[in-house]
Amino acid sequence: MEPDPDRAAVLAVGSLLAFGCDPEAVPVIALERWSLVERTLGLEITFRFAPAEEFARHLGFAADLQRRLAAAGVEARDMLDTQSLLQLAATQADFWAADRRRGYVAGDRSRAPGPQPYLSVCAIYRDEAANLAEWVEFHRLVGVERFFLYNNFSEDDHMEVLAPYIGDGLVTVRDWPVLDGRVGQIAAYDDALRWHRYDSRWIAFIDLDEFLFAPGGASLPDVLSEYEEWPAVALRWAMFATSGHETRPPGLVIENFRRRIDFDGNINMKTIADPTRVTRCLSAHHFEYPYLSAVDENHVPMHGTRTATASLTDGRLVIEDDTAGDSRLALSLTSTSSDGSWARTSRASGRMFSASL
Repeated sequence: MEPDPDRAAVLAVGSLLAFGCDPEAVPVIALERWSLVERTLGLEITFRFAPAEEFARHLGFAADLQRRLAAAGVEARDMLDTQSLLQLAATQADFWAADRRRGYVAGDRSRAPGPQPYLSVCAIYRDEAANLAEWVEFHRLVGVERFFLYNNFSEDDHMEVLAPYIGDGLVTVRDWPVLDGRVGQIAAYDDALRWHRYDSRWIAFIDLDEFLFAPGGASLPDVLSEYEEWPAVALRWAMFATSGHETRPPGLVIENFRRRIDFDGNINMKTIADPTRVTRCLSAHHFEYPYLSAVDENHVPMHGTRTATASLTDGRLVIEDDTAGDSRLALSLTSTSSDGSWARTSRASGRMFSASL
Protein backbone atom coordinates (compact mmCIF):
# COMPACT_ATOMS: atom_id res chain seq x y z
CA MET A 1 0.00 0.00 0.00
CA GLU A 2 1.25 3.47 -0.87
CA PRO A 3 1.98 5.67 2.17
CA ASP A 4 -0.80 8.09 3.10
CA PRO A 5 0.63 11.64 2.82
CA ASP A 6 -1.76 12.75 5.56
CA ARG A 7 -0.93 9.92 7.95
CA ALA A 8 0.73 12.21 10.51
CA ALA A 9 -2.43 14.31 10.78
CA VAL A 10 -4.67 11.24 10.85
CA LEU A 11 -2.61 9.62 13.58
CA ALA A 12 -2.41 12.84 15.60
CA VAL A 13 -6.18 13.44 15.51
CA GLY A 14 -7.00 9.80 16.18
CA SER A 15 -4.60 9.53 19.09
CA LEU A 16 -5.86 12.82 20.58
CA LEU A 17 -9.44 11.53 20.52
CA ALA A 18 -8.39 8.24 22.10
CA PHE A 19 -6.27 10.08 24.65
CA GLY A 20 -9.26 12.20 25.62
CA CYS A 21 -11.23 9.05 26.42
CA ASP A 22 -8.54 7.44 28.58
CA PRO A 23 -5.43 9.63 29.08
CA GLU A 24 -3.79 7.27 31.56
CA ALA A 25 -3.92 4.32 29.19
CA VAL A 26 -3.70 5.72 25.65
CA PRO A 27 -0.81 7.94 24.49
CA VAL A 28 -0.75 10.89 22.10
CA ILE A 29 1.40 9.74 19.18
CA ALA A 30 3.97 12.24 17.94
CA LEU A 31 4.75 10.40 14.69
CA GLU A 32 8.14 11.89 13.85
CA ARG A 33 9.61 11.44 17.31
CA TRP A 34 8.10 8.03 17.92
CA SER A 35 9.33 6.76 14.58
CA LEU A 36 12.84 7.97 15.40
CA VAL A 37 12.88 6.00 18.67
CA GLU A 38 11.42 2.92 16.99
CA ARG A 39 14.01 3.02 14.20
CA THR A 40 16.81 3.55 16.71
CA LEU A 41 15.70 0.40 18.50
CA GLY A 42 15.75 -1.50 15.21
CA LEU A 43 11.98 -1.93 14.86
CA GLU A 44 10.21 -2.23 11.52
CA ILE A 45 9.47 1.04 9.78
CA THR A 46 5.75 1.57 9.36
CA PHE A 47 5.52 4.12 6.52
CA ARG A 48 3.86 1.68 4.16
CA PHE A 49 0.98 0.68 6.45
CA ALA A 50 -2.50 2.18 6.46
CA PRO A 51 -3.04 4.75 9.24
CA ALA A 52 -5.25 2.43 11.32
CA GLU A 53 -2.68 -0.38 11.23
CA GLU A 54 0.17 2.02 11.92
CA PHE A 55 -1.77 3.47 14.88
CA ALA A 56 -2.18 -0.03 16.32
CA ARG A 57 1.52 -0.74 15.90
CA HIS A 58 2.52 2.46 17.68
CA LEU A 59 0.13 1.64 20.54
CA GLY A 60 1.65 -1.82 20.78
CA PHE A 61 5.13 -0.29 20.91
CA ALA A 62 4.11 2.05 23.74
CA ALA A 63 2.50 -0.79 25.71
CA ASP A 64 5.56 -2.99 25.28
CA LEU A 65 7.79 -0.13 26.38
CA GLN A 66 5.66 0.41 29.48
CA ARG A 67 6.03 -3.27 30.39
CA ARG A 68 9.78 -3.16 29.86
CA LEU A 69 10.13 -0.06 32.01
CA ALA A 70 8.23 -1.77 34.83
CA ALA A 71 10.38 -4.89 34.51
CA ALA A 72 13.52 -2.73 34.70
CA GLY A 73 12.31 -1.01 37.86
CA VAL A 74 11.64 2.35 36.21
CA GLU A 75 8.76 4.16 37.87
CA ALA A 76 6.36 4.83 35.01
CA ARG A 77 2.99 5.08 36.74
CA ASP A 78 0.88 5.10 33.62
CA MET A 79 0.93 5.87 29.90
CA LEU A 80 1.35 9.59 30.66
CA ASP A 81 4.77 8.85 32.16
CA THR A 82 5.63 6.43 29.36
CA GLN A 83 4.89 8.87 26.55
CA SER A 84 6.84 11.58 28.38
CA LEU A 85 9.86 9.26 28.46
CA LEU A 86 9.34 8.54 24.76
CA GLN A 87 9.43 12.26 23.99
CA LEU A 88 12.65 12.65 25.97
CA ALA A 89 14.17 9.60 24.29
CA ALA A 90 13.49 11.09 20.86
CA THR A 91 15.23 14.36 21.71
CA GLN A 92 18.16 12.72 23.50
CA ALA A 93 18.81 9.65 21.34
CA ASP A 94 22.55 10.28 21.28
CA PHE A 95 22.68 10.04 25.06
CA TRP A 96 21.08 6.62 25.44
CA ALA A 97 21.74 4.96 22.06
CA ALA A 98 25.51 5.50 21.92
CA ASP A 99 28.28 3.73 23.79
CA ARG A 100 31.13 6.22 23.60
CA ARG A 101 33.47 3.97 25.58
CA ARG A 102 33.60 1.57 22.66
CA GLY A 103 33.45 4.30 20.03
CA TYR A 104 30.40 3.10 18.13
CA VAL A 105 26.64 3.18 18.39
CA ALA A 106 25.01 0.45 20.43
CA GLY A 107 23.29 -2.08 18.18
CA ASP A 108 25.59 -1.52 15.21
CA ARG A 109 27.92 -4.51 14.89
CA SER A 110 29.14 -3.48 11.45
CA ARG A 111 32.56 -2.47 12.72
CA ALA A 112 34.71 -3.26 15.68
CA PRO A 113 36.16 -0.49 17.83
CA GLY A 114 39.16 1.17 16.24
CA PRO A 115 40.38 4.38 14.62
CA GLN A 116 37.54 6.54 13.38
CA PRO A 117 37.41 7.05 9.60
CA TYR A 118 37.70 10.68 8.60
CA LEU A 119 35.28 10.63 5.66
CA SER A 120 32.42 8.27 4.85
CA VAL A 121 29.52 8.35 2.38
CA CYS A 122 25.86 7.57 2.98
CA ALA A 123 23.54 6.78 0.07
CA ILE A 124 20.25 5.05 -0.70
CA TYR A 125 19.92 3.18 -4.00
CA ARG A 126 17.78 0.91 -6.15
CA ASP A 127 19.04 -1.40 -8.94
CA GLU A 128 22.48 0.23 -9.27
CA ALA A 129 24.56 -2.93 -9.74
CA ALA A 130 25.97 -1.64 -13.03
CA ASN A 131 27.35 1.49 -11.35
CA LEU A 132 28.24 0.42 -7.81
CA ALA A 133 31.81 -0.79 -8.36
CA GLU A 134 32.85 2.34 -10.25
CA TRP A 135 31.20 4.58 -7.68
CA VAL A 136 32.81 2.85 -4.69
CA GLU A 137 36.27 2.62 -6.26
CA PHE A 138 36.18 6.26 -7.39
CA HIS A 139 35.42 7.48 -3.89
CA ARG A 140 38.03 5.24 -2.31
CA LEU A 141 40.62 6.86 -4.57
CA VAL A 142 39.69 10.36 -3.39
CA GLY A 143 39.77 9.54 0.31
CA VAL A 144 36.44 7.99 1.36
CA GLU A 145 37.00 5.20 3.89
CA ARG A 146 33.54 3.77 4.56
CA PHE A 147 30.16 3.51 2.85
CA PHE A 148 26.81 3.33 4.65
CA LEU A 149 24.35 2.13 2.01
CA TYR A 150 20.59 1.60 2.08
CA ASN A 151 19.00 -0.78 -0.42
CA ASN A 152 15.55 0.34 -1.56
CA PHE A 153 13.85 -2.63 -3.29
CA SER A 154 16.76 -3.56 -5.61
CA GLU A 155 16.16 -6.60 -7.81
CA ASP A 156 19.52 -6.76 -9.59
CA ASP A 157 22.77 -8.39 -8.43
CA HIS A 158 23.85 -5.44 -6.27
CA MET A 159 24.83 -7.66 -3.34
CA GLU A 160 27.16 -9.73 -5.51
CA VAL A 161 28.91 -6.53 -6.59
CA LEU A 162 29.19 -5.27 -3.03
CA ALA A 163 30.15 -8.58 -1.42
CA PRO A 164 33.96 -8.01 -1.57
CA TYR A 165 33.61 -4.54 -0.04
CA ILE A 166 31.28 -5.83 2.67
CA GLY A 167 33.75 -8.60 3.44
CA ASP A 168 36.55 -6.05 3.83
CA GLY A 169 34.45 -3.92 6.17
CA LEU A 170 34.33 -0.98 3.75
CA VAL A 171 30.60 -1.17 3.02
CA THR A 172 27.55 -1.80 5.17
CA VAL A 173 24.17 -2.40 3.53
CA ARG A 174 20.81 -2.16 5.22
CA ASP A 175 17.59 -3.12 3.46
CA TRP A 176 15.26 -0.11 3.41
CA PRO A 177 11.86 -1.19 2.02
CA VAL A 178 10.16 2.21 2.12
CA LEU A 179 7.85 2.99 -0.80
CA ASP A 180 7.76 6.77 -0.54
CA GLY A 181 11.05 7.85 -2.11
CA ARG A 182 11.30 11.27 -0.48
CA VAL A 183 10.31 10.05 2.97
CA GLY A 184 12.46 6.97 2.57
CA GLN A 185 15.59 8.95 1.81
CA ILE A 186 15.09 11.31 4.75
CA ALA A 187 14.42 8.40 7.07
CA ALA A 188 17.47 6.53 5.78
CA TYR A 189 19.69 9.55 6.44
CA ASP A 190 18.26 9.88 9.94
CA ASP A 191 18.88 6.19 10.49
CA ALA A 192 22.50 6.61 9.43
CA LEU A 193 22.88 9.47 11.89
CA ARG A 194 21.50 7.30 14.68
CA TRP A 195 23.71 4.28 14.04
CA HIS A 196 26.84 5.84 12.55
CA ARG A 197 27.02 9.19 14.32
CA TYR A 198 30.32 8.29 15.95
CA ASP A 199 31.69 6.17 13.11
CA SER A 200 33.13 8.97 10.98
CA ARG A 201 34.37 12.56 11.34
CA TRP A 202 32.46 13.56 8.19
CA ILE A 203 29.64 11.86 6.26
CA ALA A 204 28.77 12.95 2.72
CA PHE A 205 25.08 12.40 1.94
CA ILE A 206 25.00 11.89 -1.82
CA ASP A 207 23.46 9.61 -4.46
CA LEU A 208 24.78 6.76 -6.56
CA ASP A 209 24.85 9.01 -9.61
CA GLU A 210 27.06 11.56 -7.86
CA PHE A 211 30.85 11.70 -7.70
CA LEU A 212 32.60 13.81 -5.10
CA PHE A 213 36.20 14.95 -5.62
CA ALA A 214 38.72 17.77 -5.23
CA PRO A 215 39.55 19.01 -8.76
CA GLY A 216 42.89 20.42 -7.68
CA GLY A 217 44.14 16.92 -6.92
CA ALA A 218 44.08 17.15 -3.12
CA SER A 219 42.42 14.38 -1.17
CA LEU A 220 38.97 15.08 0.22
CA PRO A 221 40.19 14.76 3.84
CA ASP A 222 42.86 17.40 3.21
CA VAL A 223 40.28 19.86 1.88
CA LEU A 224 37.67 19.13 4.54
CA SER A 225 40.16 19.70 7.33
CA GLU A 226 39.80 23.43 6.61
CA TYR A 227 36.10 23.34 7.60
CA GLU A 228 36.18 21.51 10.93
CA GLU A 229 34.85 24.49 12.88
CA TRP A 230 31.54 24.18 11.00
CA PRO A 231 28.89 21.44 11.32
CA ALA A 232 28.60 20.92 7.55
CA VAL A 233 29.78 21.95 4.10
CA ALA A 234 27.30 22.74 1.31
CA LEU A 235 28.12 21.57 -2.22
CA ARG A 236 26.70 23.46 -5.20
CA TRP A 237 25.39 21.46 -8.16
CA ALA A 238 26.54 21.80 -11.74
CA MET A 239 24.39 19.57 -13.95
CA PHE A 240 25.45 17.36 -16.83
CA ALA A 241 23.18 15.80 -19.44
CA THR A 242 23.63 13.04 -22.04
CA SER A 243 26.85 14.51 -23.48
CA GLY A 244 25.54 13.83 -26.98
CA HIS A 245 24.94 10.10 -26.47
CA GLU A 246 21.66 8.65 -27.72
CA THR A 247 22.25 5.38 -25.88
CA ARG A 248 24.48 4.69 -22.96
CA PRO A 249 27.96 3.82 -24.25
CA PRO A 250 30.21 1.17 -22.74
CA GLY A 251 32.84 2.30 -20.28
CA LEU A 252 32.98 4.41 -17.17
CA VAL A 253 30.44 7.06 -16.29
CA ILE A 254 33.15 9.58 -15.47
CA GLU A 255 34.69 9.11 -18.92
CA ASN A 256 31.50 9.20 -20.97
CA PHE A 257 29.57 12.13 -19.48
CA ARG A 258 31.63 15.30 -19.38
CA ARG A 259 29.53 18.13 -20.89
CA ARG A 260 28.07 20.46 -18.31
CA ILE A 261 24.75 22.27 -18.65
CA ASP A 262 25.03 26.04 -18.20
CA PHE A 263 22.87 27.12 -15.29
CA ASP A 264 22.67 30.65 -13.93
CA GLY A 265 20.71 31.04 -10.73
CA ASN A 266 20.01 29.38 -7.41
CA ILE A 267 20.51 25.63 -7.54
CA ASN A 268 20.24 22.71 -5.14
CA MET A 269 23.11 21.66 -2.96
CA LYS A 270 24.23 18.49 -1.22
CA THR A 271 25.81 18.20 2.22
CA ILE A 272 28.93 16.82 3.86
CA ALA A 273 28.13 16.88 7.58
CA ASP A 274 29.81 16.34 10.90
CA PRO A 275 27.31 13.72 12.15
CA THR A 276 27.88 14.60 15.81
CA ARG A 277 26.61 18.13 15.13
CA VAL A 278 23.44 17.28 13.19
CA THR A 279 20.00 17.25 14.77
CA ARG A 280 18.10 15.63 11.91
CA CYS A 281 17.72 15.41 8.15
CA LEU A 282 15.31 17.94 6.64
CA SER A 283 15.59 16.86 2.99
CA ALA A 284 17.95 15.03 0.67
CA HIS A 285 19.85 18.31 0.43
CA HIS A 286 20.11 19.83 3.89
CA PHE A 287 20.04 19.14 7.62
CA GLU A 288 19.17 20.80 10.92
CA TYR A 289 21.93 21.75 13.37
CA PRO A 290 21.68 22.68 17.07
CA TYR A 291 23.91 25.69 16.48
CA LEU A 292 25.80 27.32 13.59
CA SER A 293 24.97 26.16 10.04
CA ALA A 294 26.45 24.64 6.92
CA VAL A 295 28.85 26.85 4.98
CA ASP A 296 29.92 27.07 1.36
CA GLU A 297 33.55 26.89 0.22
CA ASN A 298 34.11 30.49 1.32
CA HIS A 299 32.88 29.75 4.86
CA VAL A 300 29.68 31.71 4.18
CA PRO A 301 26.71 30.30 6.15
CA MET A 302 24.08 28.56 4.02
CA HIS A 303 20.38 28.17 4.80
CA GLY A 304 17.76 26.12 2.98
CA THR A 305 18.45 23.76 0.08
CA ARG A 306 19.90 26.09 -2.55
CA THR A 307 23.09 27.99 -3.18
CA ALA A 308 23.22 31.24 -5.13
CA THR A 309 25.24 32.22 -8.18
CA ALA A 310 26.77 34.98 -6.06
CA SER A 311 28.83 32.35 -4.26
CA LEU A 312 30.68 31.63 -7.51
CA THR A 313 32.12 35.10 -8.04
CA ASP A 314 35.71 34.13 -7.34
CA GLY A 315 35.63 31.35 -9.96
CA ARG A 316 36.62 28.61 -7.54
CA LEU A 317 33.34 26.79 -8.18
CA VAL A 318 33.30 26.97 -11.95
CA ILE A 319 33.34 23.53 -13.58
CA GLU A 320 34.19 23.44 -17.26
CA ASP A 321 32.77 20.93 -19.72
CA ASP A 322 35.87 18.77 -19.74
CA THR A 323 37.59 19.86 -16.53
CA ALA A 324 36.62 20.82 -13.01
CA GLY A 325 38.26 24.25 -13.14
CA ASP A 326 39.64 25.69 -9.93
CA SER A 327 37.02 24.28 -7.58
CA ARG A 328 38.14 22.91 -4.26
CA LEU A 329 35.54 20.12 -4.32
CA ALA A 330 33.16 18.90 -6.99
CA LEU A 331 30.18 16.56 -7.00
CA SER A 332 29.03 14.94 -10.22
CA LEU A 333 26.06 12.83 -11.30
CA THR A 334 25.47 10.38 -14.14
CA SER A 335 23.11 11.06 -17.02
CA THR A 336 21.56 7.60 -17.32
CA SER A 337 19.30 5.49 -15.19
CA SER A 338 20.55 2.15 -13.89
CA ASP A 339 19.04 0.19 -16.80
CA GLY A 340 20.72 2.39 -19.40
CA SER A 341 17.56 4.24 -20.41
CA TRP A 342 17.53 8.01 -20.75
CA ALA A 343 15.63 10.16 -18.29
CA ARG A 344 14.86 13.84 -18.03
CA THR A 345 17.80 15.86 -16.78
CA SER A 346 15.69 17.25 -13.97
CA ARG A 347 15.35 13.84 -12.33
CA ALA A 348 17.96 12.32 -10.04
CA SER A 349 17.89 9.05 -11.98
CA GLY A 350 18.79 10.80 -15.18
CA ARG A 351 21.35 13.53 -14.82
CA MET A 352 24.94 14.22 -14.10
CA PHE A 353 25.54 17.15 -11.81
CA SER A 354 28.47 18.67 -10.08
CA ALA A 355 28.32 20.36 -6.73
CA SER A 356 31.49 22.23 -6.01
CA LEU A 357 33.36 23.74 -3.18
